[in-house]
Amino acid sequence: MKPALVAACLATLATTGCLVVSHVDDERLPAQWREALEGIQADAGFPAGRYANQGTGFAGEDTQSPARLVDVFFPGAFRRRGGTAVDEVALEWTSGGKLRARAISGGATRAEVLLTAAKDGKTGWVEVKGIEVKPTNKFGRLVEAQSARLAPARDGQLYVKLHASAAGIVLFLPAAGSRTAWGRWEKLP
Repeated sequence: MKPALVAACLATLATTGCLVVSHVDDERLPAQWREALEGIQADAGFPAGRYANQGTGFAGEDTQSPARLVDVFFPGAFRRRGGTAVDEVALEWTSGGKLRARAISGGATRAEVLLTAAKDGKTGWVEVKGIEVKPTNKFGRLVEAQSARLAPARDGQLYVKLHASAAGIVLFLPAAGSRTAWGRWEKLP
């Protein structure tokens, strides 16, 4: 696509619709998070095991907020209110090199997904791309994409850098956005 056409589309979208961009750079993370992430080595193991679903998120505001790990691997599949409560998310690596994520409630698996993932040999982070987003917008049609970077840090918690983007029509207006957010979750025994 020609740069002039892209610029024209973005200008039109910005003046007649909604354009949202929110990104959090590593330098804006809380000091405790940055210290834990400094311990990740290229030879760090793959994040595997059971993690609490309820964790802490950071999306650039000055405060941390509650975050659900199930929203990383099953976006849109579990409603926040009135839906199935998920207690934990189990991560394991298959022999075919895929990441298996299971949403667990009361000891039973409620949902399972196999994702393509690859380890970055330079940083030790695991890149997960192509996470399917279940449509939840009732006021229009959006195309959404989500990817994540995972790492077990030296404090024993799972850290995730999540990137999500969406574009489409909402209430008859064009809308587009992209965001980066961070989260951390406690590993369960």
